[in-house]
Amino acid sequence: HGYVIADLKQWFGGRGQAQQILPLVDLRSLHEFDARRLSFRDGHSRKTTIVNLPLDSLLSGDRSCELPPRNLEFAILVPKTHVRTFSARNGCVVHDLFFSLTSKSTKQTR
Repeated sequence: HGYVIADLKQWFGGRGQAQQILPLVDLRSLHEFDARRLSFRDGHSRKTTIVNLPLDSLLSGDRSCELPPRNLEFAILVPKTHVRTFSARNGCVVHDLFFSLTSKSTKQTR
């Protein structure tokens, strides 16, 4: 699939000094996002984009149009409740949403 599974610590520091940290789509609920907001500035005072798009709102289609275009490299923060199934890759709604080859709603190839 062309992706790496990393924890937040690896995301914050794992891209190397010369590279910019990837924008982050935070899939946690709005409540979890508000309780613990993430922010990051690199050594050059550049702020990394972090956007909350709760998984439920993406799965329902309410906010899926707000996802970055597929040609833009970005990271996703998977909610704790989905970490185990995401790591297993089979039967995971997060996996199906981000890595399926056809849209469930439009049936078009991605």
